[in-house]
Amino acid sequence: MGRASQKRQARIESLVLRTISEIITTELSDPRIEGHSIIGVKVSPDLVYAEVGISTLEGGERTKQCVEALNKASGLIWNRLREETDLRIVPRLQFVADHGLQYAAEVEKLLNEIPEYREDYTSLEEE
Repeated sequence: MGRASQKRQARIESLVLRTISEIITTELSDPRIEGHSIIGVKVSPDLVYAEVGISTLEGGERTKQCVEALNKASGLIWNRLREETDLRIVPRLQFVADHGLQYAAEVEKLLNEIPEYREDYTSLEEE
């Protein structure tokens, strides 16, 4: 198999993201996937595989359950993706947990704990 250009790869990632988001929202009713967010899609250079990052607001075990449910339904989602798009090669889907939102929330919490700059602090330049 050849390699797709980066521009084509990005277009396919965008198409896959939009399409599977719609499929999951409208056609799956598993309670384990409620409250999910698709963080991103990364398609392999040969367009054969796609990794789909999933997150939930609760994080942790809830995200793990959501990913398991979506991987179990990946065949159905793939078939619907094949029907809904005109892709010659429809990438096989692998759903993975994406913890970026939890990390961002932790960093923001830590940043909020830093005391605000005060006039009586001396800077390193003054020393």
